[in-house]
Amino acid sequence: MNFDVFFSDKDRHEAIDTAKQMVFLPENCYFLENLSPTINFYQNKDNEIFAKVVVSYQNCVTELVTDKPFTLKFHDNGVHQFWEYIDNGPKDKWLM
Repeated sequence: MNFDVFFSDKDRHEAIDTAKQMVFLPENCYFLENLSPTINFYQNKDNEIFAKVVVSYQNCVTELVTDKPFTLKFHDNGVHQFWEYIDNGPKDKWLM
């Protein structure tokens, strides 16, 4: 499946916004808007569509840049389309 044709720019931004909502930004940190978040789509054997989104944020004091990967699952019930966060990583690194 060609995901570049299937997903519009709006769909991509919704996935990125969903991932950003999952980030608890530490004090003195902000999202890096000049670095575009990376997003890669894939389909599993059950024909479910997922997106791997990596958002970046930077601490303005230490200038340390952190990349946070998230896996999102695409849902389309015929009326509403949305992305759901899928927790598949270790909890100790979830909010770091």
